[in-house]
Amino acid sequence: MKFAPLLPLIIGASLLPPRSAPAATPALLWSDEFNQAVNSAPDAKKWTYDLGSGGWGNNELETYTDSRANSCIAADTAATDGKALVIAAVKSASGAYTSARLKTQGKFTFTYGRVEARLKTSDGQGLWPACWMLGASIGTAGWPACGEIDIMETVGASPKIAYGTLHGPGYSGASGIGNHASPASGTLASAYHVYTVDWTPGKIVWSLDGAVYHTVTSATIPAGTKWVFNDSPFFLILNLAVGGYWPGYPDATTKFPGKYSIDYVRVYGWPGPAPTALAGYAARADQAQLSWTAPTLPSGVTLKGFRLERATDSAFTKGLKTFSLGKVTFYVDTTAAAGTTYYYRVSAITSTGTTDPTAAISVKTAAKNVTGTAALTKLSGTVFCGASANAVNLGFVIEGTAPRSVLLRAVGPALTATGKSAATLLADPVLTLYRSGKRIAANDDWKTNANAAAILTAQTATGAAPPLSAASKDAALLLTLAPGTYTLSVAGKSGGTGLVLVEIVPVP
Repeated sequence: MKFAPLLPLIIGASLLPPRSAPAATPALLWSDEFNQAVNSAPDAKKWTYDLGSGGWGNNELETYTDSRANSCIAADTAATDGKALVIAAVKSASGAYTSARLKTQGKFTFTYGRVEARLKTSDGQGLWPACWMLGASIGTAGWPACGEIDIMETVGASPKIAYGTLHGPGYSGASGIGNHASPASGTLASAYHVYTVDWTPGKIVWSLDGAVYHTVTSATIPAGTKWVFNDSPFFLILNLAVGGYWPGYPDATTKFPGKYSIDYVRVYGWPGPAPTALAGYAARADQAQLSWTAPTLPSGVTLKGFRLERATDSAFTKGLKTFSLGKVTFYVDTTAAAGTTYYYRVSAITSTGTTDPTAAISVKTAAKNVTGTAALTKLSGTVFCGASANAVNLGFVIEGTAPRSVLLRAVGPALTATGKSAATLLADPVLTLYRSGKRIAANDDWKTNANAAAILTAQTATGAAPPLSAASKDAALLLTLAPGTYTLSVAGKSGGTGLVLVEIVPVP
């Protein structure tokens, strides 16, 4: 029988600088390629219309319609699939203007992600094409409290300048937080260009043809104003305005109809942050045990599982093997070879894509299996943890056929006896033990255990130190565990963070 534990900071597992790590892969959440039949309407399942006139808050001249004269699918050899949506600004014989304003309000909203639109704008004095987003709360919160993210705006009189702007309470209208960019060659109306907004918690980044030109964070908005772009759904808008305070008004040089072409609009979801605290231990010559902490995912993003990668080089180019796992935060690699150094990294698979991987660690298996009682030595490590996202999950395995008595400890306050400052420690550690995802035991104060006296006896018998203090809220469990794989979660009851000594100790 062997008791094979796993903790961070274990000798034999080392962190390596990330090399050739694949970037996070966002998943496509929604798109419109505008590849319906030529002369047909945009997909009614994806788009609806704003209709009417009245200036739209900007003293604009156009009346928005849902007519095919103002929005329809058109053949376009420059589009990726040979078709594009064309929004046309039309001037009638009487001098009236009509155009179109499409939106996904009530059809599709999203929170966080990447919006990518391939667009060919219209030039001409007084024309104002845009691709933008509004907060879905506009009906109740109003504007600008709902928030507005302008992915692309251009005024036809400046055909080489694309603007990206953020509007919110205290920084709206002419006070919006904006910047601009120009294409490498030509004008924005002479060819298609790709406009991208990357929206993550507390940060929004604008790009033109892959080059970043504008970034706004929750820390850079004007003092005393509010960031309204966290955990809030937004919808998309495409429109071509005529006239208004900003672009000015058409003149004799403006050619009608003005045409604004949209090749596609795609929305990708961010998969969330990478897992953390990857640790590894070579329990025996043909086995490596690994554990990690699941990431805290953004609202609306769910965890589907994990992908573990193993290679024999730190660049992950040799002997690459991939393990597709469930939601467990540990894995026992039983395909390892004796006396071999392996490199491991883990990514989370979420409902919106695949996260970045953890930093790689190396684990070297033993030349041969350890026999006798050598593998039953107490294992301990000091970790930094806390509640929720700062919890640390540790995997361990009890091998053989017979149950084993095990002492599990999380010592925080008692570490002051070793000279550590109380300010750096986790004051109230909590232990929770799982098997196959099922919670089987927990403790947040060892003195509350019915077997508290037996815990002290086991502590003495194993030489576990520093000893649990009667005045502390250290946690401990004394259990008889059947052979199998377990996960020990270490967290903080109050929500604080700090250092805690964690021990998994076989009891003779």
